[in-house]
Amino acid sequence: MDDLCAGMVGDLFRPGPPLPRRRSDFAVAANDSALFIVGGCVAPREPVRETWVLDLRSGKWSEDPPIPSPREGLGWALEGDWLVTAGGYLPSAQTSEAVEAFHLRERRWEVRPSLPHPTAWARVAREGRALHLAGGFRIDPRNADAVVPDHVQSSSGGSGASGDWRESPPLPLSAADGAFASLRSGEKLVWAGGALGVGAWKREHLFAQPVTGVTFAFDTFHQAWQRLPELPGPRRAHRALALDEGMLVVGGVDDETLGLASAFLLTPDGAWTELAPLPHPRYHFGMIEVGEEIWILGGNYLEGEAPPTWRVSTRDWVRG
Repeated sequence: MDDLCAGMVGDLFRPGPPLPRRRSDFAVAANDSALFIVGGCVAPREPVRETWVLDLRSGKWSEDPPIPSPREGLGWALEGDWLVTAGGYLPSAQTSEAVEAFHLRERRWEVRPSLPHPTAWARVAREGRALHLAGGFRIDPRNADAVVPDHVQSSSGGSGASGDWRESPPLPLSAADGAFASLRSGEKLVWAGGALGVGAWKREHLFAQPVTGVTFAFDTFHQAWQRLPELPGPRRAHRALALDEGMLVVGGVDDETLGLASAFLLTPDGAWTELAPLPHPRYHFGMIEVGEEIWILGGNYLEGEAPPTWRVSTRDWVRG
């Protein structure tokens, strides 16, 4: 059975252009002509400012203006032609409240209104004209070893650029490094999994924290969270994509810090469906839809070359 599955996966996934060098925990975006990777880290606790661009026609990488502040563990989301990045860890190991946006066509950065507080390993998702940041390690000002549930949102103005952030109903549990994406079937955002625990905001302690598969949906119309069936298998450092068919969740690490290759789809009716796994485990990677394909890029802290890029047809993986 294992040999059969390996053959099926080998036929499903095919190689794509490798990253310029190994990196993990970066932001990723794509438009009709290029793919972009921003920030992240090239070694443990080594955030970088680099912005790399892959020309999808020539298959060649080039450098664009770097992100204003080097950050890993940042949240990001697309807002029209803008890639918006929020929070993250600085080289000093301090968490950041910075929000910086990159225009994918004009190739320039601008500073946006900051978050109300520093955070790291939060996730950002867009629903309608609003950006939502949830999860992350937001330090409790009354107890430096504790974290509090987080959720803020920022609505865009007529120009399409997001404005000031405001506090919103918090995530029902203190979690970070989970998955957060919209469920396109309705006005809902879904948070799944992540790391839990007191003291987890300290970067060097993150991998010692317990992980969960708990899943919640935020109804953006009623401004309320509701419980959904749990993600099969607790995990953190996984990635999610909002697709027409539902929310795709891939990879991560489990409670034993073992890498995961499994993939699941949360369908609009709230049920989890297991899909073909990745060719090998991966966490803190990039996942983006490029045309009619899903690309898996980078991730992990590996010596030498970057983990291989994998390309898979959205139709064959999700709809098949």
